[in-house]
Amino acid sequence: MTGGIFSPRKTPARLASDHHDAGFTLAEALVALFVFGLISAMILGVLTMQARAEESLLGRIDAEDRVVLAQNALRERVSAMRMIPDAKGSADTVVFSGFPNQLEFVAPTFQADGPHALHRFLIHVAQGGNLVLSAVNERTSPRAAVLEGIGQRQLVLLNNVARMDIDYYGPGKFVQYDSWQQNWLRRGILPKLIRIRVTFGRSDSRTWPVLMVRPAPMTRVPCRDDNGSPNCGENP
Repeated sequence: MTGGIFSPRKTPARLASDHHDAGFTLAEALVALFVFGLISAMILGVLTMQARAEESLLGRIDAEDRVVLAQNALRERVSAMRMIPDAKGSADTVVFSGFPNQLEFVAPTFQADGPHALHRFLIHVAQGGNLVLSAVNERTSPRAAVLEGIGQRQLVLLNNVARMDIDYYGPGKFVQYDSWQQNWLRRGILPKLIRIRVTFGRSDSRTWPVLMVRPAPMTRVPCRDDNGSPNCGENP
């Protein structure tokens, strides 16, 4: 029959067409939301990992820059070593005490442009793992001041330092040929080379390239007081 109250039987294709025309079912909507959430979580994870990687890289670059700055500061001071001029101009004094884990010497300050501002410097690793460069005025403070921290200025170069090893290259105390030595004490000359190695604490990814410094030649430094006298204030 082509008419009447009976409708024609729907084929499977017709049923599928009517189903899509009616919209998504609840199950399909939930599946779509789940897939969308999964993709969003994956994208967020990738972005988070990328941000952490960039932050870690920037932190590492900053830490390496601090190592470079610390080495530059040490190189500048150690290479500027000076002898203490004798008041009467007879014989200058070499102030240099080299130990395996610390170094004491005399040099101008960072801002000084004359020999009148000589300071006694101490390079050492303080408690807490800080690599410190300490300084006191050579003319106004005794040697104990720099060792005991009295009236000194401290520059913290690096933190989380486990140890520092210093070696000195030059003629031995009892032999004439040059060699690397762990101590340089009570000598009339400066070492030809100074080698400084620093080891950082565990889980610290920073590296310390071996620092080699050549002290300044032992040339006489004129001594002048505040009045411009070339004899350090002594009567001729």
